[in-house]
Amino acid sequence: QAFARAMASEPTMDVHVTGDENVRFVFGEKRKEGTRLLELEEEHLDELMRDGLVIKEDGRGEAVLCTGSKTYALKHAGTSNVLYVVDPTRAVEHVVEPDATNDDAPHRDYVVVGTMDHHLEPVEIDPDLKLLEKELLGTMYEGEEVQDGCQTTGRTLEELENVMPFSRAQILKALTSMDAVPIHGRWRKLEHKYITYVLDMMFSSLIALGVDFRNIPKDTIVPALVADGILAQVVEHCMEKVCREKNQGIWEVDEARVCAHYGEQVLQENDTLPLDDFMERWKSIMPQDIVPEKEMIRGIGLIKEKRTGSEIKYYPERQLSRDPDQRFMELFRERECWYLEDLMPYIDRLDLPGIETDALIVKYTRRIFGVDPAEKAYYKLKTTAIPNYHL
Repeated sequence: QAFARAMASEPTMDVHVTGDENVRFVFGEKRKEGTRLLELEEEHLDELMRDGLVIKEDGRGEAVLCTGSKTYALKHAGTSNVLYVVDPTRAVEHVVEPDATNDDAPHRDYVVVGTMDHHLEPVEIDPDLKLLEKELLGTMYEGEEVQDGCQTTGRTLEELENVMPFSRAQILKALTSMDAVPIHGRWRKLEHKYITYVLDMMFSSLIALGVDFRNIPKDTIVPALVADGILAQVVEHCMEKVCREKNQGIWEVDEARVCAHYGEQVLQENDTLPLDDFMERWKSIMPQDIVPEKEMIRGIGLIKEKRTGSEIKYYPERQLSRDPDQRFMELFRERECWYLEDLMPYIDRLDLPGIETDALIVKYTRRIFGVDPAEKAYYKLKTTAIPNYHL
């Protein structure tokens, strides 16, 4: 998809008219049809003048404006009066001749080169990251030993910027969230099992080196795994996926993140399991001294109580729609009633511009209290919140 870079090649000339000045507007013979006014906040105007802004097509025939960090839909906003676009460079001064009549007076003519009754107003939107996932289909990376010397698989960042209708910062953030890293200059997704392999190697090395899981020197563990044939950028991504930085260069393991990754590995291989079997398999593959709890799998797996016993189903949050209407429909098709602690992981991670999680809960659900005061409240879908709702 082609994209247009809106660059300001020279400063805009403003028209300043004082209260005691006579001005006439003259319609030029060659009017610029198709002129559009774009409303910008001061910070975005500064960015336009400094670096330029990008207007892209969103895949549905609509234009979006991309700054360095955000994406905006361009909405048509009407004006109460017709606006004249004039060319300040073509203003003509008229002075009073000595023999002029009293009806004549000094004035200035401005040439109108366009008219409009609306302008474009940027409205921040959440980009559809599934477009990026589609773009990276077939780019799975499983290690150099299965690379077969191929270094053209994947997409460069410039290629992704050209086809993805969102900002560079959003592209980079999305690439990280979907476990993509640059391999030989091209972004590729890491296969989930390969990440597990790298983590297994990392924890084995930490134990062999006698390194405390709560005080991991990054410059110690990264070279150790690179020596085992793992690319440095892959090691760093996997480390950042399950660890957090305490101090500069010193990291600690986040046990909840570690457990979530290994629990998802079990569910990817089985989809649905009796809860007891899942817990047994989950614990068996965990790194030494890290014990998983079933609460750590929320947002990845759904636990269902049945007469024959509890079972867990693979139901990852990232596979749901980013559109709030669609997401709530998907959630309540899966389960008619939700407890809040089970529902929140599927709502918290939406992270929509200007919309709080609590506001989404209030808009889309209604809380139901049990007859017994000790019974937990549960939530059902408020169908009136979704236009044309149907199960």
